[in-house]
Amino acid sequence: MSNNFKFELPKLGESILIFCIIIIFGNLFGGIYVLLINGSESEFLIKFVPYIIEFLPVFIYIYYKAKHNINYPTSIKGSAYVKVNDPSFDKMNPILLFFLLLLAVTSYTLILDPLNIFMPLPEWFSKIMETVVTGNIWWTFLTVAIAAPLLEEFVCRGTILRGLLTHMSPTKAIIWSALFFGVMHLNPWQAIPAFFIGCFMGWIYYKTHCLWATIFIHFVNNGSTVLLSKFYPNMADKDNLLSLFPSTLFYVLAIILALAVFAIIIYFINKYINNKDFSPKYLDE
Repeated sequence: MSNNFKFELPKLGESILIFCIIIIFGNLFGGIYVLLINGSESEFLIKFVPYIIEFLPVFIYIYYKAKHNINYPTSIKGSAYVKVNDPSFDKMNPILLFFLLLLAVTSYTLILDPLNIFMPLPEWFSKIMETVVTGNIWWTFLTVAIAAPLLEEFVCRGTILRGLLTHMSPTKAIIWSALFFGVMHLNPWQAIPAFFIGCFMGWIYYKTHCLWATIFIHFVNNGSTVLLSKFYPNMADKDNLLSLFPSTLFYVLAIILALAVFAIIIYFINKYINNKDFSPKYLDE
């Protein structure tokens, strides 16, 4: 990750532009690539490469915008910057934090699972999701659980949220970045859960300024989805976790327990980690 990226601190308007670059040009580049490799049976070319290509336009934009901000500072004190990753865990042991984040993702998955019952996937969308997880599990895992967290977190938290935190209140910044993250999925079945976990990841980034923490959350969430779909196909067919429990009562009790665990995790993180300062520094200071 180039050190130059820290000089790009987008406001809300530019964050919307970054989002549009991903949606319009990312999908355009990805679509052209898919047409060019039509007929290929290589899962590396079909799954992994197009995902990388979709993010190339926005990475190019962010990089050159950051270079512009270095060369043309808007302050007499020099170019403003905020590091992309500047971890601060305060009174909490980092290993304990990551363990709590693992529990939080597990709890979050259970808490929001009823959405899958009230908003079942239509058959056409289920078939699309099947194509994502079928085939070689290693290429699927590399794309969904490795590439997606790295690329999406750099853009949504490491760039958009980092910039918004320097221009507006933390609450507004976190909600806006989570909204972009949710809508980026382009369908309500993924967008709603993505918005809620985006709020959680945004809060963690605000508390710790640790991009690796949000990447870890994203990795656990996506990776567990891939593994469950692969090794529990019956659950995948029903689009919810209810089939993993002996009865509906145990399912409801598990959700209540998950709510309690998630609340306790939020309490401890909030108590032992102070909010990270996102005030910009200047190159000439």
